[in-house]
Amino acid sequence: MPLLRHLLWTAVRRLAADPRLQRKAAEAATEAYDKARPKIDAAAREIRDIMRETPPLKDPKGFARKLKERLDGES
Repeated sequence: MPLLRHLLWTAVRRLAADPRLQRKAAEAATEAYDKARPKIDAAAREIRDIMRETPPLKDPKGFARKLKERLDGES
């Protein structure tokens, strides 16, 4: 078992050091971020709206309730 673990670990290190693989990983991460960005921005706007309606520091339970209602409504 230790030999197999050593071989796998060596293979992973070699792959991680490969500049082509690093470029592909960076491109995939950028693409995923670009694809998710509109949803992230929409969620941030939604939370800001809820915070304006019900300030979480003044009414934490009300804020949590409204957030839960909006999340349940999107399902």
